[in-house]
Amino acid sequence: ADLKGVLDLGDGFFDELRTRWGYSDYTHTEFEGDDVGTVFDVEGVEGRVELVQSRRGNLQGSLGGQYSHTDFSAIGEEAFVPSNTTDSFALFTVQELDFNRFEVELGARYEHTGVDASDSRRAICEQGSISRGQNVRLPRRNCSPMVRTSQRNSSKSAVLL
Repeated sequence: ADLKGVLDLGDGFFDELRTRWGYSDYTHTEFEGDDVGTVFDVEGVEGRVELVQSRRGNLQGSLGGQYSHTDFSAIGEEAFVPSNTTDSFALFTVQELDFNRFEVELGARYEHTGVDASDSRRAICEQGSISRGQNVRLPRRNCSPMVRTSQRNSSKSAVLL
């Protein structure tokens, strides 16, 4: 199930508030011949709230937060990862500066993820990323070099193995 909404905030610093939420409940069963082998069950919710800034001169952008909660279980012969619950929270911003023929985009994101496994193991991962891009408008052409740097943590499956 998905829910999406936009709220007009008027003529202040922010133009609008955007939000998206989703819920999922998924089960996958693998069979060994006619017998049930492994059952994978994933249930979760994910949401995002974003404030879109009003254009101020040559600056526009947005900032927001993202949240997800997932319960995972695998029962059977191929259940190599313990059942676990994952909670993740992120903050982000994207800012654009427009200088007519030259445009700069800057972005940043911070994410905190916690994984609690059924065997009492716990993992906490924190990561951040920043990005920068430019777009040069030439007659009949655009040139867009991009520079990014980021840090990425292991997947929850690798952390819990």
